[in-house]
Amino acid sequence: MNRPAANQRLGPLELAPGVTRGNALVKLLAAFVGIGALSGMAILQSYLLNAHLHIPRGEQGTLSGNLSFWSEVVGLLLFFPFGIAADRIGRRPVLSFGFVMLALGWGLYPFATTAGELLLYRLFYAVGAAATAGTLATLVNDYPVDSSRGKFIGINSVMSTLGTMFMAGVVSRIPDLLSQRGYDAVTGGRAMFLTGAALCALMAVVTARGLMAGTPAGRGARPPLGALAGSVGRALRNPRIALAYAGALVARSDVVIKGLFLSLWA
Repeated sequence: MNRPAANQRLGPLELAPGVTRGNALVKLLAAFVGIGALSGMAILQSYLLNAHLHIPRGEQGTLSGNLSFWSEVVGLLLFFPFGIAADRIGRRPVLSFGFVMLALGWGLYPFATTAGELLLYRLFYAVGAAATAGTLATLVNDYPVDSSRGKFIGINSVMSTLGTMFMAGVVSRIPDLLSQRGYDAVTGGRAMFLTGAALCALMAVVTARGLMAGTPAGRGARPPLGALAGSVGRALRNPRIALAYAGALVARSDVVIKGLFLSLWA
């Protein structure tokens, strides 16, 4: 009698059935690059406003707020459809698509010559952010078994933080390094954002090849779309889940405001 294959492990982490160590490592690398790209946009945007577009400091807060507002609107419109797509066609194509859109947004951003162009390019980034953030959060629950989920989330959070530190401490220094070699500020800014774009494009390829293929449930086990939509209303009637949603609202607002304006005040 054949015994079922034992679940693979990544150090202290026991992975879910079918998940390989390579899948888990790619997911952690995706957290490093993905969260770094999401937070890095807010951190590095002030450079473009000053060195590229020469926006007066008194107007930068309003423009940054508008850019963030419309990015969040795109996120509100797309988080749920991308979540459904991740269940229907799989996490891998949705996350890879997200990184492609992040790469497009990062790559176009430093070539904007007006605030309108900046907003247009920011919307490409916003589409990628919606696909990336939601899928990364989903994979945290998919890949470990229940007994290792807390440890996996902890390691994932460390990778996310390291990604933010990499953008703030390494990528942000590219303009200064190029300036010391005689390049102008605009060239330095473009090199900085194109570096971020290249990382996202590379991650799109890595996730397309390295994440676990398939969907989390067989076709017959998938609930209809109406049932998925109705589950949100039923969840909100649970006080504990409603409190969790409210906490997420406050936490998200706090993170957006700090990330948006602290870089402008620096």
